[in-house]
Amino acid sequence: ATARGSGGTEAFHDWRKHVKYHGYHARLLAPVWPEVLRAHCEAAERLGDLLGDHHDLAVLHETVAADAADFGHRAKLGELYALIGERQAAQEAEAFALGARLLAEKPRALERRWEACWNAWHAEHAARTRRQTATASSA
Repeated sequence: ATARGSGGTEAFHDWRKHVKYHGYHARLLAPVWPEVLRAHCEAAERLGDLLGDHHDLAVLHETVAADAADFGHRAKLGELYALIGERQAAQEAEAFALGARLLAEKPRALERRWEACWNAWHAEHAARTRRQTATASSA
């Protein structure tokens, strides 16, 4: 919401950092429900890459603008800035769409769902361990 509202470079960069953290958390939980969380992890990675590319273009724009005389003719730089803006606009559209799907759940609802998945996985793992121990004991 902050990135959409401000459109500022820092807001997109902060969003990327949060998406990366989210992706790391999802990867940690992936073994509890691989069929579902694999797609979630892939979406987080794609979104992080999009936002990283967006930031790279912002840094390129800032670098060139800071020393414009070293980079060429003013009209050509205008074309470069326009291309950067167009590419960033496309990245933003894709990022907002992907982000809406990836983060559709409210944080508390996602937390409860992931906790329930963890608890179910943990119970399954404990039951499997008990069965293996019982089988080994009886052998």
